[in-house]
Amino acid sequence: MNKKSTIFSTGLYKASVVFFTSTLFSATMFAQKATDFQKRLNEDVRVEKAIMNPELGTPSLIRLAQTSKVTLTDVPTVLKQMVGADANVQFVKIDSKGSNALKATAAAPKEGINTEKFQQFYKGVKVQHGIFNALMNGTKTELLSGEYYDLTNVSVAPTLTEAEALEF
Repeated sequence: MNKKSTIFSTGLYKASVVFFTSTLFSATMFAQKATDFQKRLNEDVRVEKAIMNPELGTPSLIRLAQTSKVTLTDVPTVLKQMVGADANVQFVKIDSKGSNALKATAAAPKEGINTEKFQQFYKGVKVQHGIFNALMNGTKTELLSGEYYDLTNVSVAPTLTEAEALEF
């Protein structure tokens, strides 16, 4: 029996085909999501330029058009629209240290150039590293940069009881 017939007759061949197919499917789905984000941003008249995060396939930098009139209070809603987030996603203004996120309120905009941070939440749970910075020039938002995590259909229900968690 030759080497080729041995590989085809074993489960190794089947496993290889399944792995290759699932990897190709995942890569295709990832590319489709990245294309959807890019298309949405390209069609948005408020956007001058968008750069995608190659690892996440989501926007990492959004330069707003000069004609855009996005203010500090508009940023959470505009971010949701630009990334196509559903009602489960929130962007909440936080202080520079990232604390008191749910209690933070929009302060009066400062004159000159400054930045404000917005934390991503999914179904009320903080998304670690899901932060967007808004570069403001007076009252006008000029640039949005950060990381957005597309967590559509992710369960936030605990899988451990409190007692089980305390055992670790």
